[in-house]
Order: sequence, then C-alpha cells, then structure tokens
Amino acid sequence: MEKGQIRYTEKPLVGGELFTIRTAGRTQSASMQRVRHGEADGFRLEYMLEGTGYVRREADGRILQVTGGQMLFVRQGCEATIWADREKPVDRVWFLAEGDLLSTLFSLYRIPEVYAASSPALPECIALLDLLETGETDGALCAQAAALLSSILVRTMASVLFPADRSGKSTARQMQAYIDSHLYEDLRLDGMAVRFGYAKMHLIRLFREEIGITPIQYVLQKRMESACRMLTGTVMTVGEIAELLQYSSAQHFSAAFRKYTGISPTDYRRTPAWEKKDLFPEAESDIMKDDEKINPD
Repeated sequence: MEKGQIRYTEKPLVGGELFTIRTAGRTQSASMQRVRHGEADGFRLEYMLEGTGYVRREADGRILQVTGGQMLFVRQGCEATIWADREKPVDRVWFLAEGDLLSTLFSLYRIPEVYAASSPALPECIALLDLLETGETDGALCAQAAALLSSILVRTMASVLFPADRSGKSTARQMQAYIDSHLYEDLRLDGMAVRFGYAKMHLIRLFREEIGITPIQYVLQKRMESACRMLTGTVMTVGEIAELLQYSSAQHFSAAFRKYTGISPTDYRRTPAWEKKDLFPEAESDIMKDDEKINPD
C-alpha cells in the first residue's frame, strides 16, 4: 500500500472476461516510497498530474522518466519499480486492471512493456476513479467503466499518432485562442485542464515553451490591455471595468493595474495618449507568480 495516498479503492470492479479493475487510487505526496509492479499486478495505467516519477524495468534495468501531463502504461507480466523525484511532489491517478479489453488495446497499439506519453485523458482518469469509488457493480456502471478504460488508451495513443488537431494548432495556441475569446469570463486553470485534457503543470509548461509566458501572465496581459482600451475609449467606471474583467473588487483591480502600468486607472485615464505608450513594462512582468490561480479574485 502506497504512502501519502488520499483516495484509495480496494473493491474490484469485475466486467466479466472483458476487464477487471483490481484496485485504483490517487496519490498526492511530497515523496513516494518505491512501488513494485509485479507479474501478478496486471496492467498499470497511471496519469501523472504533477511532479516527476521514474520507472525501472527490472528485466534490463532501463529507466523511464514520467512527468506531469503524461500517462504511464506498464504491461501485464512486466516487473518494474516506480518511484518519485524527492524534490518534486507528485500527484497521480493510477489503476491496476486486466482482461481481454486491455490485452487487445495494448496489442493493437503495440505498447511496449513500459511506456509513457503526453495524454489528454485526464478527465477520463478522474471520472473512472470517481466511478470506482461509488462501490456499485451493476451492468450499466461496468459498461461505463469499460468505455472510460478504452478512451484512456485510445485518446492517449491517438494524441501520440496524430499530435495536431484538425485546425493544425498546437495545444498552446488553442489555449491562447480560447483565452482571447473568453477574456471576460471566469478563466481558471482547473477549468482549462479539464477542457484540454492535461494536468495544470503540463499546460503551463506547454504554454510557456511556445508563447513565452505562463497562462496566468497572458491572461493578465490581455486583461490589462483591454482595461486600457476601456479607460481611454469609454466612460465606464473603474468598478464596472473591474467587474467585467472578473476582478473581485475595484480595489483589487486598481492594485493590479497600478502594478502593471505604474499608475492608477484614474491617472491612466487622465494621461495624454502620447505618454501612455511608455507606461507598460518591456520585460516579462513578475506581477503574479502563482500559476495555480489563473483568475484574479
């Protein structure tokens, strides 16, 4: 039994010969003891939300790294040891299962004995864990569990084989477009993680690598630009602008605006247009370092 787990289910879900989920859980821990995956453990499906883990295949000593946003697969019959980076707390959802369904899918996609890949299947992993925790075992629930298991594998391998969506946009560019079109809505990183099917830290990394800043910094930048346009081109009050931009109060908005531009919203409105271009910081802003909160409330 693994240390630091906060959710755990020991009751198996048996779907006939098609599949059996022996056990499942979610582990959040600053450190993780080594976990042995033995021949009798079936297939292991594990989604790493945050942190960094390592898997060693005992047959040849090969070590594989697993990071946030990736799905780990360990085949039935494979002996492996799994542990986490002590410097990076882990948050992971895992399942031990067996049956014809998994055997067929693993063979169909030619998944190696130990394999990890970026995966958009986080929603399915969470939904399957929630389903297992109900303790129900009726036919409808078994069918739903089978569908979720299939989706975890199919969506993961589809993202490997066909990494770009039909529009040709990367996940980071899709996020950017979504933020641009929902700027006046309640934007939270948790919601984006569900929408795009990746862990929060993985989304942050993808966005920063391609766009150059984190999602929260981008949201802040776009909202400040919008605030400047409204202060200059409308008669909206500071309170009305703050509400539209999803700030909890005019005071909170004013403080963020001052930190971004160096002056208050009221002073910005009074500043001549030719002086305003010099107010914005040229370097990347360090206004907000908390990547866990994308909504400024």
